[in-house]
Amino acid sequence: MRSAKKTGSWMTLLTLVLTLAVACDPLGSNQTPDCGPDTCLGCCDGEGTCRPGNERAFCGEDGAACRVCVGGRCELNACVWDVPCGPDNCAGCCDGDNVCRPGDGDGACGAGGAICRICAGGHCEDQACVFDFPCGPDNCPGCCDPDNVCQPGVTTAACGLGGEACEACGGGATCGGGACENTPPPCGPGNCAGCCDAGGVCRGGDAVTACGAGGNTCLACGNQLCEDGGCVDPQPTLRIGAWLSPWRLADRTPAQWVAAIKGLSYASSQPARAVVVIAICGAATETTTRCFFPKPSGVPTYSNVTYSTDRVTPILNAIEADGNIDVILDVEPMHARVSDVMHVAMTAFGNYDCVKGFSPDWEWVTGESDKVQKLPTWNAELQNYKAGMEFHLISWMTNAFGTWRDPALSYGFDGQNFTGLSQQLWYFDDWTDHFSPYHAGWYWAYATDTSWTRPLVTNPTTLRNLQDQYAAIDPEGMILMATETLFFEIDAWLPTAPMWP
Repeated sequence: MRSAKKTGSWMTLLTLVLTLAVACDPLGSNQTPDCGPDTCLGCCDGEGTCRPGNERAFCGEDGAACRVCVGGRCELNACVWDVPCGPDNCAGCCDGDNVCRPGDGDGACGAGGAICRICAGGHCEDQACVFDFPCGPDNCPGCCDPDNVCQPGVTTAACGLGGEACEACGGGATCGGGACENTPPPCGPGNCAGCCDAGGVCRGGDAVTACGAGGNTCLACGNQLCEDGGCVDPQPTLRIGAWLSPWRLADRTPAQWVAAIKGLSYASSQPARAVVVIAICGAATETTTRCFFPKPSGVPTYSNVTYSTDRVTPILNAIEADGNIDVILDVEPMHARVSDVMHVAMTAFGNYDCVKGFSPDWEWVTGESDKVQKLPTWNAELQNYKAGMEFHLISWMTNAFGTWRDPALSYGFDGQNFTGLSQQLWYFDDWTDHFSPYHAGWYWAYATDTSWTRPLVTNPTTLRNLQDQYAAIDPEGMILMATETLFFEIDAWLPTAPMWP
């Protein structure tokens, strides 16, 4: 009885050991785990074996299927090609990642280094798509090529949808949404009068942020202005020049007057535009104004307006040819209607580009008692003749023009009897403050003896410093020398080129 108990105990122990051994090896002693991301750092070959993944015939990582680097090499577990996949290095087909595929799969079918085809609705045999049914709407979401192969339908060589025949997009057209679309030629001289921005869009070319012409690339002008398709420095707002009357025009040639007007502007250390006020019609009698040019063609006979030989056209022609001087036409209407004299002046000379303004000398507007109320009407009439014209009014009293203000107006002072330069500057400061922020003009005041001849400056340095002081008070004002005789004493000082930087 004791021997049988021992044998039974041993068998029980053996059975327990075997049971535990099997429990610790669930795959069995002859099985290995499947190759995949959890068990392989390299790649898995066709037998399910994990390879290092750094071989040309077995290239890959993270347990993916091994690739054959046909025509290339395996670096860092990835196929690398020195040249694009194509007929020279691929016996199968080239996929969208430029990888040479065997060319025998339904999703990548082809031979000879051609682009891989998707055999939608068919299968790949001998590296060619074979279809049990003809390519068409039932089995092709793209388009059917001449070989009855379903193409994606998104390329210019084979464009289409819904199993229709593929279309080759020619003439520069592209394939968009399964249809050929004509693409306009790129922005350039052939199709853009303005400029082409960074996105290839034709812009007008007149904006400071997109300036240009002739289909050239748009420029950003920054602090400059855009004019005629180019970035230019803005014109100075300060204006310095002369007041001229027909009585003294013959004292210098037109070319000499042009040089003197520009020389006054150049003599300032501040950037300034050259400007001249020319008296073209002046008081002939207490009631009549005489225009120093013949009666313009088509102008009716106006009451209290007479004419004489032409003293104005030669100087205007010289100024127009120079192209750097602004002109304001000044008239003393007397008893003539301002509208009539304006018509005469603008008919005769309004077509000159240099003519920028019209000025009825306020104290000589003697025939219209309601002249303050007519200011808006006269300004509107002037703009009808030529848009952007400045309506320039001059007087020696700040309250002469009432309370009406307009950006098109410039208010000029032509007082006299100053005793020195400091007094002039004080009055100029007061005048500009009265009309600020509108344009103000200043006629260089006469000497105390009212002879119009005694200069208030004695050397070029005084002239430059005085103009700089005016500019500091009102950088957008207008400074005019009010006597031509003064030119004859100082014109030798005047520079021929700007003194400003």
